[in-house]
Amino acid sequence: MQTQSERLSEEAQTDVGGHSVLFKLARLAFGAAIGYAAATNFQDMEGSVAYAEAKGVPNAETLVPFGSGMAVVGSLGVVLWRLPILASGAVLAYLVGVTRYMHDFWNVDDDAESQNELYHFLKNVGLVGAALAFLVRAARDRAAKKRLASE
Repeated sequence: MQTQSERLSEEAQTDVGGHSVLFKLARLAFGAAIGYAAATNFQDMEGSVAYAEAKGVPNAETLVPFGSGMAVVGSLGVVLWRLPILASGAVLAYLVGVTRYMHDFWNVDDDAESQNELYHFLKNVGLVGAALAFLVRAARDRAAKKRLASE
């Protein structure tokens, strides 16, 4: 006989849609954070482009709006779990580019500013890990669906 804790654990693992409630909450938290951060670039695109240019981003006038749009659309895809491989990959690409150029703590001379950039760099490294985890999950879901379809 199962204990109440074991039943709750099973319920937390899978719901009607095949994804756990915790997995859905993780997607929502991740997507909301990425989507919000990227969407704020659209509020002051000129300022965002100018800041990116100052940080040495090549073709910032093209890459900032493109990358921001890619992150917004990708984050929505992760939250809704629509085209999740593409969505997770888009967010991953955005994060890698942003982290490399915008949080280059190794190029900052001021100690306080370097510490701030290091904090944001490490935060983004964690987000890259989450994007990779979503990408792996999406690929596994796709492989499982293909296996079921071929049986």
